[in-house]
Amino acid sequence: MNPYQRGELTLEVDPQGEIDCWVENLDSTLAAEGPEWSDQGAWDLLANWAKLHRAREELLDERAQTIFQNAKQVIWARGAQLAKKAQQRMSPQAWKAWEENLLDLDEHFADLPQLVQSQQAEQLISQLDDAHMVFYMAKRTQALEERAQESWEEHLSRWESLLADHPWITTAAAGFVQAVAATLRPSIPEEDYELAWACMLWENLLDQLVEAKAELEFETPALKRKVQEILGPAKEPSWGVSPMPLLNQAGDGFRVGAVLPLALAAGKVAQKPLVLQWQSPDGKYQAQTIISGAPESVRIEFFKPPEGQPARELAHKPVQLGRISTTITPDARASFSVAQLQEAQEDLRLKVQGQLWLPQKE
Repeated sequence: MNPYQRGELTLEVDPQGEIDCWVENLDSTLAAEGPEWSDQGAWDLLANWAKLHRAREELLDERAQTIFQNAKQVIWARGAQLAKKAQQRMSPQAWKAWEENLLDLDEHFADLPQLVQSQQAEQLISQLDDAHMVFYMAKRTQALEERAQESWEEHLSRWESLLADHPWITTAAAGFVQAVAATLRPSIPEEDYELAWACMLWENLLDQLVEAKAELEFETPALKRKVQEILGPAKEPSWGVSPMPLLNQAGDGFRVGAVLPLALAAGKVAQKPLVLQWQSPDGKYQAQTIISGAPESVRIEFFKPPEGQPARELAHKPVQLGRISTTITPDARASFSVAQLQEAQEDLRLKVQGQLWLPQKE
């Protein structure tokens, strides 16, 4: 019996996509960090390595195995030191910020389109999973004092309880939850008690989905589609209040002088998330960013309408926002520094492989 499967949940998912994302994240971290590791780099290394450590072996190809083993050598050599660095990220303020983000999403949930609901729910659950994985690695490397371990257990339990109290958030991330659960080795409970404890998060989330499905009397396996029907028509997002129009005069980009003040003020004033969207010239793809909580970066996600599946085929393509350039990641995302965008002071025109994508707004 596989503890990470539920026969009642029949949504088709892609576990390989999650594996590929973790592999690329791990590879990027190894390339960018060391010998002096940052707190964030240590966190990313431990979290992504642990996710691959718990994965079904057949999902790791030769390249993934090589990257996994390279990271393992670093962890063997400096595991306790890296774990102590990673712990520095979880200050009392960081624990509290996650809870505030969940409660903020809950408050505005009904006002958000289904795609936005899913993305923000996935982000919250992914952050909780990362914390579980880093905690597991800290215990594995004996880098936790007893008092610190009790604090982590207390906060993780509180996070999971809050998530369980808001089951519609888990339901919004149904596809993501089932895809990650499908990556897990069924034999984990027999092999590693501590890892099994960390992976109980996914057992609990699957049970929440089963319960939600029973309560809502889903009649088809298309869980996401039924969730949309149950929740009702998605409302368009609020664009906030700006002293100037969001679109520039040419209509080919968003005004940096309108968007960034809203982004920088988001953590100081009560407002709904700001949603910016673009569409490729052929209409095949769309891109979206959600700005909330005074972020340090603007993260754009690329997807294929109407279902909102990640546009993974765009991975490694060059992308430009204003004057700032980067490449699209394997999980169809691109991040741009708010500080750099603010310094450049150029309208937020989005280009992929040199092609201008048009902004979308009512």
